[in-house]
Amino acid sequence: MTGSHKIWLCNVFVGDAIYAYSKRSFTSVNRHYYDPRQIINEQSTLKKRANYREVEPGDIVVFGKSHVEIITSITKHVFSDDGFCSIGAGRGQRGSSGDGTIRCDSALSFSESRELENDNNTYFYL
Repeated sequence: MTGSHKIWLCNVFVGDAIYAYSKRSFTSVNRHYYDPRQIINEQSTLKKRANYREVEPGDIVVFGKSHVEIITSITKHVFSDDGFCSIGAGRGQRGSSGDGTIRCDSALSFSESRELENDNNTYFYL
């Protein structure tokens, strides 16, 4: 903890949200929330989307193998790839908790992390 800001791990944030929504436990056999690597290896109770065209708000995105967030909306761009907005925690921002903030793909952004077609992202649903 730093100051009055609570620092969340991304998987704890997502696990708490899943539990609050579904009242179902999102924990592994050791009673810890599934981490991004376990999710990507399909060891959790989440189901993997066949492709990015099926993604919907409320789905879970794993960035690479080390970060997980909840998709809040899908964005359609006229001149660039479609993207999404997502909410998460544990993003490693200095001076800010970074928790519970929504970040979005932008048609003018150089970051491609929130583009639906990004091969680095894997999508899951409850």
